[in-house]
Amino acid sequence: VSVPIRGSARWAMGVWGWVLVLLVLGDRAPGEAWGGGVCLDFPTYDGLDRVLPVTLKNYRAMLKWFPVLALLHHRPGQGDWAAQHHHEMEELVLELAAQVLEDKGVGFGLVDSEKDAALSPPSPRPCLTEEDSIYVVKEDEVIEYDGELAADTLVEFLLDVLEDPVEVIGGDHELQAFENIEDDPKLIGYFKNEDSELPMLGPTPAPPNFKAFKDAAAEFHPYIPFFATFDSKVGVRVPAGQGYWLPAPMGASGTATLPQAAKQLTLKLNKTDFYEPFVEGPLTIPGQPNRKEEIVAFGKGHKR
Repeated sequence: VSVPIRGSARWAMGVWGWVLVLLVLGDRAPGEAWGGGVCLDFPTYDGLDRVLPVTLKNYRAMLKWFPVLALLHHRPGQGDWAAQHHHEMEELVLELAAQVLEDKGVGFGLVDSEKDAALSPPSPRPCLTEEDSIYVVKEDEVIEYDGELAADTLVEFLLDVLEDPVEVIGGDHELQAFENIEDDPKLIGYFKNEDSELPMLGPTPAPPNFKAFKDAAAEFHPYIPFFATFDSKVGVRVPAGQGYWLPAPMGASGTATLPQAAKQLTLKLNKTDFYEPFVEGPLTIPGQPNRKEEIVAFGKGHKR
């Protein structure tokens, strides 16, 4: 992919460089960790153009080149000084984010809402509707970025997008991550394995059960976290609830002991539990096993 030299980013470093540093750092000290503990060295902007103009000619090529593509859908270049300055600052934020994520497989592009109107919405999925908005394309999903226009916030968001939409619980560390989420909705499912299948409906083969769960997770990623577990050996049978506790480490006496966090989780095979913020106990999504459409509809119906 060739990189055109536009020049606007280079001159801006002289006048607006300190403004950009303030945008990125906020009240964070240089060298402080980003992304909830993900340690990234804060760079000095090197003046290179990494943000590419996206057109019909190169859009599909960029989708193949970058597993994740962040697109700024902006107004045409003409306008008063204030509008032009605003666009230049938007581009600077993207340039620094692109520099930080250069080795992460994230591409950045500019889409002119008039000149490249055919990309609004871009094939194969509709997405670009609002001007001065950032849209992130990952595989078949299009995610609208709703954070502030600051490079550090954008970088944290894109690092989340790069993660798998489902975090698999296999031990105390992942379980604690699940428990630590209290202010946002979250979902968790228990499956036999990654290839477990839903029952057939008529002559049409059903998709794998976990795949349906993962496809549903992609619809909400990265805004709503999804968790899953596969191995029944990590749990202890709960006769009254016909469910499973997660996990059950062995104590010094050789008997199963349950962490305090795990005592709140009872899961049934091929079922999905939905946790609302500040609500005690989960809601089990109706139907067994759950299909993607059921999980998505339930999640959207309980979105606050």
